[in-house]
Amino acid sequence: MLVRLPGGRTLAVDAKVPLAAYLDAEAATDAGSREAALARHAQQLNRHVAQLSAREYWAQLQPAPEMVVLFLAGDHFLAAALERDPELLDRALTKKILIATPVTLISVLKGVAYGWRQEKLAKNAEELRRIGAEFYDRLRAFAEVYADSGRHLARALDSYNRSAGTWDARVLPSLRRMSELGAGGGQEPPQILPVDGAARNPQSLAPRPDVQLPEA
Repeated sequence: MLVRLPGGRTLAVDAKVPLAAYLDAEAATDAGSREAALARHAQQLNRHVAQLSAREYWAQLQPAPEMVVLFLAGDHFLAAALERDPELLDRALTKKILIATPVTLISVLKGVAYGWRQEKLAKNAEELRRIGAEFYDRLRAFAEVYADSGRHLARALDSYNRSAGTWDARVLPSLRRMSELGAGGGQEPPQILPVDGAARNPQSLAPRPDVQLPEA
């Protein structure tokens, strides 16, 4: 079994452990035969550790931690071997082999799952940071256009009011005089009123000194 680890790494789990000697011990009818079979079981497990270490799965699965999990399908298989070879676990670790029973393997897989959750959270946080920075840049560009339209509106308003003043001071008196002299129609020219008020400038997007922005 290959376990995918965060960061693109891979951990190999080997379950091809010889258990024939242990089964012989279970089938033995006398204590001597059972003890001899269990001694063979410990020897077979030790040889399998050496063979598995020599394969160096981690070199074939780069990037990968320099370790392979040797899976035993029951705690009793390991316990029987440790009774005959108490240093088996330590010797296996020096050969970069982790002997795992179901409980141990589940703990390893739980740790891997936790690592994946942490990596997902980190990726989500980075994506949120990227989206936030992009949104900020878009808002800043929109504010520049918005402020520019306000400046154009203010200039248009100023031009309108100045033209309204010219109408009142220069054009309207001449039209009225022409009407009094009989030229033009009888309708009064429309009244052009100035427009009060001014376009409001949007507040700057520059950060306030009392606000700390998150670092990129």
